[in-house]
Amino acid sequence: MDTDSMFINQTELYETLTKFLTNIKKDGSERRTIDNYKRKADMLEVYWREYQENHRKMCEFAELDHVYFKKGCFDTVEEFYSNIKEIIDKTIKQLLGVSPRRPEAGEAQPSPDIRTKQQLSVSQRRLEAGATQPQPGPAFVNDVTPQQDDFLPSAGGSSMLDELMKKQNINFKALMRTVSKTQVDKSLDSRWREIDKLHWEIEGENGSEDINYQEQFCEHEETYIELTETINTKMWSVKHRERSAPQMDIPVFHGTYDHWVSFKDLFSEAIDKNPSISNAQKMQFLKSKVAGEAERLIHHLQISSDNYKVCWEILNHRYGNKKLIFTSHISILLDLPNIQHQSLIMIKKLHDVAKETLYAIQNLGVDISTWDPLLVHLLAQKLDKETFTEYIESVKKPRELPSLQEFLEYLERKFTALEASRRKQEPNNQKTMLPQPSKSNQYNQNQKKSFQRNNQLFNKDYSKPNMSAYHVSQSITCALCNTEHALWRCPTFLEMTPLQKSKKIEQLNFCQNCLCNHFKKPCISVKRCRKCLGKHNTLLHDALVDQSTTTSAKPNAKQTNSEATKENTFRSSHVSWDDRSEILLATAVVKVTGSDGTQHTMRALVDQGSQLSLINENAAQILGLKRAHFKGQIYGVGEKENSSKGIIEIAIQSTHSKFSFATNVIIINNLIKRLPNNTFTKPSSWDHIQGINLADPEFNVSRPVDLLLGADVYSKIMLGGILRGDKDEQPIAQQTQLGWLLVGSMKPYYHCNVFSTTQKSYKNFGKTKT
Repeated sequence: MDTDSMFINQTELYETLTKFLTNIKKDGSERRTIDNYKRKADMLEVYWREYQENHRKMCEFAELDHVYFKKGCFDTVEEFYSNIKEIIDKTIKQLLGVSPRRPEAGEAQPSPDIRTKQQLSVSQRRLEAGATQPQPGPAFVNDVTPQQDDFLPSAGGSSMLDELMKKQNINFKALMRTVSKTQVDKSLDSRWREIDKLHWEIEGENGSEDINYQEQFCEHEETYIELTETINTKMWSVKHRERSAPQMDIPVFHGTYDHWVSFKDLFSEAIDKNPSISNAQKMQFLKSKVAGEAERLIHHLQISSDNYKVCWEILNHRYGNKKLIFTSHISILLDLPNIQHQSLIMIKKLHDVAKETLYAIQNLGVDISTWDPLLVHLLAQKLDKETFTEYIESVKKPRELPSLQEFLEYLERKFTALEASRRKQEPNNQKTMLPQPSKSNQYNQNQKKSFQRNNQLFNKDYSKPNMSAYHVSQSITCALCNTEHALWRCPTFLEMTPLQKSKKIEQLNFCQNCLCNHFKKPCISVKRCRKCLGKHNTLLHDALVDQSTTTSAKPNAKQTNSEATKENTFRSSHVSWDDRSEILLATAVVKVTGSDGTQHTMRALVDQGSQLSLINENAAQILGLKRAHFKGQIYGVGEKENSSKGIIEIAIQSTHSKFSFATNVIIINNLIKRLPNNTFTKPSSWDHIQGINLADPEFNVSRPVDLLLGADVYSKIMLGGILRGDKDEQPIAQQTQLGWLLVGSMKPYYHCNVFSTTQKSYKNFGKTKT
């Protein structure tokens, strides 16, 4: 219970004590018995103990600047309690002594002076009893009721009393009319003031002899007090909610059964049960928080107060299906992907999704206490080999049935350890030398120093993104002029003709790619020609192209100039296809999880010819994931080389199912151009793609690509289905876990921006230079 609720309880207890004192003062002679007042004393103690307990909680949880402490509410109520207790104790003592009796006939009545003194004495006692206490907080009912003893019967005739009784009956009827019309506090207070004023005049005339009137007055007074308490409490509660309640952002419901229960609970508490919001406003808010199938269900209903309950009932009837909710949660659990290698993200996801779905199933009333062996078996099969082995070794009682709690605790320990290990490695990664393009990696042929590296550039396990640098000797002597510089910096070598350069390399037995001697061992340099991306140095490009042209011309002398030109075009860096056929590349829309758990919709190009998966800088910043250091040059993407900005591990999920996987992507500034180059209308003649879930439903709209998924991802998502069109100009549809991919040629003109060294090969797409 929060402090505001406790404060309201304290306020209600004070009002109860006030009403309690009022009833004591109104007690007639028939109610003034010892047993009755002892019961009142016991009831008073019950109220006071409850008030003290609430005060103890307020002292523990409430702030010192709360209005409860500022106004000294406890001291006020404590004094009020003491006064009531004193009145009860005095009354009991009087009843235990000689009971007051009525004056007998002929007995002398008190003189007016004595009566005045009695009134003053009563007034003094009233002040001492604390009849006018300061109010401790909002919604307190003012104790404005005068003391009953203040008004003694007057000598007026019965006609005056009858007139007053008639007026009071009229007031009672007016009060009930006000109550029936449910008017607010001002009308209620004005009615009661008239009744209260007239009541004390009647008491002055009649005393407490009319029992029927006293019961009628008490009944109406109870009604007034209850209504006042209810109105004040509700008005204060609404004002407090408007002032202090946080703005709750309810997530959009897309029509999935597994999200219905949480959406329903949030919406019910924040909107549906909020009395300060009209039904029309509730419906407008409801329609703004549904999408997809759920939005289509209530799309036909106009926003109005009458339609709100109908709208809410339609959604409850459709998605409040316990069987389908259960099936949805079980499917999420069983469709978790198998972990291929030990991954922090995937192990954490397995742990979290398992707990989330099982708690959701329990909330449906399903007893899962006996499911442990089955669940552990299913979940353990999704672990990678290394993690599974470690789990088996960690089981305390391997011959007993496994415990789900023990399995989940192991997963938590595992991903916690992996996270701590990754954070420890991050500072070391900042100090590691990064691979830079070497400018002096030549060795003197006479000295025959071997080309040394501490580590290779790329580690195939991208889950360990800290790439080690390589070391080369800085003492390099040119094999041509014996000067301390590399061969490609030698002025003599640079002034040679292309043919002379090629012959010189052959004489020195140097590699055509790295221009150094590694003694017939495979060249480990990842650099390629900047003109054609061939496996040779850029300085030798002209010589090798001339040799290739001469060689290709000898066996076929009939080759035309146009064909030679076409062959050279295929060997250029940028290929332009102008045969009036567009190549539709395989794109997919996926959901990528950011650092805060939010899923972002992104567009990916699926390329089985790429060795790496890439992401552009803008998308990486949106995700906000921590990146590891990675330095290199990416060729084959865009119109020029791209410098890598790091590497991150991302979790990707299909938009059509719960299929998900994790992969490492290298960050670059610019990925590729918009695909397709121009927006076109969806062809209606492609009957083979009608009624299927396309991975990219808007494949015809030209827009940017955020991700490039390489061959490693391609092998994970591919399924067996292939759909072909009636004509060759229609693309084929390939079935994948992400939906159906469209790929192939079509009629509209398209400028293909893909790097290639020959017409038949795109293998260099995605190469990295260091």
